[in-house]
Amino acid sequence: MEEAKKINLLVTMVTALLMVIILLIFLSISETKLTGKSVYDKQYTERQITYFSKCLAEKNVRLFCFDSSQNCKAQKSMFGASFAELNYVNCGDPNQVEKCAGLVVYPTWIINGQVVYGSVSLEVLAKLSECDL
Repeated sequence: MEEAKKINLLVTMVTALLMVIILLIFLSISETKLTGKSVYDKQYTERQITYFSKCLAEKNVRLFCFDSSQNCKAQKSMFGASFAELNYVNCGDPNQVEKCAGLVVYPTWIINGQVVYGSVSLEVLAKLSECDL
């Protein structure tokens, strides 16, 4: 009987831990969708973001989005005015739709040949692209 209590306690603790992890992930995703900023994003100056955006463009990092997508709007807002520096493909534009063939998640980033789905923090973009923030 004592062994059954230990197993039940262990199962309860693991379940509680998983619930906390899921809650933290949910809060992080919600924050990104609402504000366009990850809870991990620091505050950067306009100059830092501009330099970073230019580096992403020089390394041919590409962002595929739909202008009407809320997730894409949030991702774009992270760059402010420097968004114009990025290699951006609007998948809602009939002239660019061919470039988006096969993509099903937006935003989608292509970074050093790697496909990255969904909104990405500036820090993750910096790490994957090897561009300084």
